Amino acid sequence: MAITKILRSKGLWIGVAWTIALFVVGLAAMSWGVSMLGSVDAWERMLDQAAPLLFVWRCVVYAAMVWCWLGLKRRVLEREPSADARKRLLRVEIAVGLTVVVFELVNAGVI
Repeated sequence: MAITKILRSKGLWIGVAWTIALFVVGLAAMSWGVSMLGSVDAWERMLDQAAPLLFVWRCVVYAAMVWCWLGLKRRVLEREPSADARKRLLRVEIAVGLTVVVFELVNAGVI
């Protein structure tokens, strides 16, 4: 019963649509960049040269995500101040934090 409620959720399908749209835009941007630079090798060299600036950009995005998360967490805890809610939020924070760390280690070539 709960899964059908989730699948009927408008928010789920909006999220799926945004994900697909962002994927298509990213693919189009990469395709355009490769065609402008002439080859995939030139595209990869450009990405290597831009790596420090892209890292700064990701840090800004991560900071914005943390700021939004803190506001969301505050609202969730105001609505549901139980210890169980705090544990669930902590698990989400740990999972997202580990995901970001692994992502950055992969980008740095460590993993």
